[in-house]
Amino acid sequence: MTYDWLHFAERTGEAGRAWAEAYRLHLPEVALSDRALLLMRGGEVEQGGMLLKELADQMAATREDQASIRAVLDRWYYGVAGYHFYCLGDFYQAQEAMQLAHAAVKRAISDADWLAMLAVHCQEFCLHQARIARNQRHWPEMLACVDRAHEMILDRVPLCEKEDGEKIWFSSFRQFFARIEPLSTEESRIASKILDQDERALLFDQFVRRMFRFQEVGIEYP
Repeated sequence: MTYDWLHFAERTGEAGRAWAEAYRLHLPEVALSDRALLLMRGGEVEQGGMLLKELADQMAATREDQASIRAVLDRWYYGVAGYHFYCLGDFYQAQEAMQLAHAAVKRAISDADWLAMLAVHCQEFCLHQARIARNQRHWPEMLACVDRAHEMILDRVPLCEKEDGEKIWFSSFRQFFARIEPLSTEESRIASKILDQDERALLFDQFVRRMFRFQEVGIEYP
């Protein structure tokens, strides 16, 4: 079994489990975003864009009473939209999409604290923005994004700030995991990778080295 953010949301208790059950009703939309992204990564940008438009139409026609569920769906949509604009060379729209994806995560975790692990995505958005700035040859902006992501890794800058002003740091997950103890072996392994600053720094270094070495690297999404 893959232990992802949704798994950990369910592990927080009854409210998280009920939320996950409602969210799974929207898995067809999530699958559509995944298919669009795979097509784009395979070079079929136009076909992926058509699926992205289909996703936007489905989301517009879907009524969802839970704001946090809509926020998570927006996170996936804007994440893929950012890659679409990136492939098209529309870097302004790509940067804007990353900002909207970050805002969607902020809305989600502000409304539902069991979604706290989504805050990790905000550090990834910084690196996506660095890649976009790199392709624009906006070097100061690129370096600023990399530096901000690095400061997040070192727990000097929060990953995200909720609407009530509460800040989510990597170190915040120590309390999050403590709430759901005892952890399984696999859960403990994932918690360790998130909480271990040296491990985070190593992965960050590898990512940035790849970004500087290769001019064209597809944006990774969890």
